[in-house]
Amino acid sequence: MEKLEGKLVDVTEIDGKINLLFLANDRVYEVGWNKKAYDSTLGQFIESEQKEAQVEEWAQNYFKCSVDNLKDAIGTVCPIYSYDTYCSLWESQVKFTKDDNRKNEVTTIDEIDVTEDAIYIYYKFDGQKHRSRMGYSTKVGNEFYQNPIKKKKQFANFQDKYGVPVEEKDKLIGKKIKVTVKKAFNSYYGDITYLE
Repeated sequence: MEKLEGKLVDVTEIDGKINLLFLANDRVYEVGWNKKAYDSTLGQFIESEQKEAQVEEWAQNYFKCSVDNLKDAIGTVCPIYSYDTYCSLWESQVKFTKDDNRKNEVTTIDEIDVTEDAIYIYYKFDGQKHRSRMGYSTKVGNEFYQNPIKKKKQFANFQDKYGVPVEEKDKLIGKKIKVTVKKAFNSYYGDITYLE
């Protein structure tokens, strides 16, 4: 992964796919956003209010404008992350693999983000950025919706585990945690033990 300062030079949208074109170090980098969700049953992209809302949120966060006005953001300079096969405006999460199973490491909490669907705890493991997710959404058809009862339970679980309510999450930045890689449903995740 390479982090660059990119200047937005063009914005195009075709059938819900937005292409953001950046120039950095005399090279072109493309960032793609999709307002549609992929339906694996149909094998195609379909309309999605949730994806549209997510892309709108990205436009507001990164360019301080709505999706419809992204062309007005041309000229904006912002960090871009270049990976082997794609580029992004944020650092992508590395996923644990079979080789990581049962490994553990003492590290620190870098960031905590509370969204409509989950609490995300970010940390570095083996020098790479990872996250732990305390989710509270439920899938209905192809969309995920917030489940308020699950949310209350996860907020309570967060306070039990870390000793502070979610509203005071920033007090946990820099605090020590132990992360142990475990397996669940053919995937691997980092199980956090709070040490402070």
